[in-house]
Amino acid sequence: AVDTAWERRNDDATYYEIQATDVSALEAGSHTLRLSFTTDDGCIESAEMTLTVLPAPEFNLPAGDVCEGDDITIIAEDSFSNYSWSMPGNALEGPNEISFTPKANGKVKLTVTDENGCMATQSTDIIMHTLPDVSLSDQTACPDETITFSVPHDPANHTIIWTLPSGRTIRGTNSINTVEGTYTVTVADQFGCSARASATAYWKDFPWVYFGPNLVDVCPFELPRTIAAEGDRENWEEMIWHDGLRDEYERTASLSDTVNVIRVRNADGCWSTASQSVLLALP
Repeated sequence: AVDTAWERRNDDATYYEIQATDVSALEAGSHTLRLSFTTDDGCIESAEMTLTVLPAPEFNLPAGDVCEGDDITIIAEDSFSNYSWSMPGNALEGPNEISFTPKANGKVKLTVTDENGCMATQSTDIIMHTLPDVSLSDQTACPDETITFSVPHDPANHTIIWTLPSGRTIRGTNSINTVEGTYTVTVADQFGCSARASATAYWKDFPWVYFGPNLVDVCPFELPRTIAAEGDRENWEEMIWHDGLRDEYERTASLSDTVNVIRVRNADGCWSTASQSVLLALP
């Protein structure tokens, strides 16, 4: 053949000439093509063919802000036979997966292949945001002390939610006074990236101290009167009476000490107080 020409058939059965390079750019669908050529002896020959162009896979990649540890998942109506992710400087794990977890800022590119072997490629720019730094530690205190949990984030710039031991939630504060139990805090930034932490507030035990009757009437001939503090004495490490007497379970009450008060401390550092009044019984 000394000369060739490609033509494409129109809907009205007419033909128009196209370039050979245009064949690869035809839209999806069926196309009737005719190839005409002139032989060496000047005869013109032609042949027709039906070319079916399969549609390219269609999908979208979300762009923009991504929280540390989050996946990028393609948005597509169909599933594909192969997924090939690439990102400069980012080692890919789990090839041929519908999702990908980036580890840094950059451009992510995905090439998919459908069941017909047709391929399509898209890319998207990713901005990686680190998660808020959130940590809590267990704390222990005496029941009359205050345990406060806090996080170093401004409620004006972050969403802060505390979950109490009861299951109730408190919002809008970066610190909270506790009762005994486990607390969880969740902190989210303006990009929706969030982190959480939990800790438990423990209460130590109070020492146990008491007297007999709180009020004792004594006759003059019963003076001086010895009073003794009772309780879990084996756990007491320090005892202080109201007049400065120390480390004694009992004391001698006089008329000048109508109210006798003792404070005791246990090994946990917690204090308890008990008192007994001694009054002179008049005839």
